[in-house]
Amino acid sequence: MSEKETPAEIERGYHLIAGRAARAGVEGAVDSGEISIEDLRQVAKEMFEFYGEDIREEHIRGLLSEADQGDGGEDGAGDGQISMDEFMIVLKKAGVF
Repeated sequence: MSEKETPAEIERGYHLIAGRAARAGVEGAVDSGEISIEDLRQVAKEMFEFYGEDIREEHIRGLLSEADQGDGGEDGAGDGQISMDEFMIVLKKAGVF
């Protein structure tokens, strides 16, 4: 990847992650079009299988919590999934683009 990614590249990356668990056949996983905890767990599993990088459950939950900005209702709590807008906000904060 280049130093700064374009919005189109970010969107492609998002769609590679969103629904990944369902595409991998994880029981109970659904492709909602947004990134779920199951999708993040699947990516973590693949990172371990292919690169030996162990991403712990606490880190996965932390990623979801940080990104899930509260488009789940009036209480301000998140909906448990990462929308494209939320994904873009986190990557902008990280200086990815």
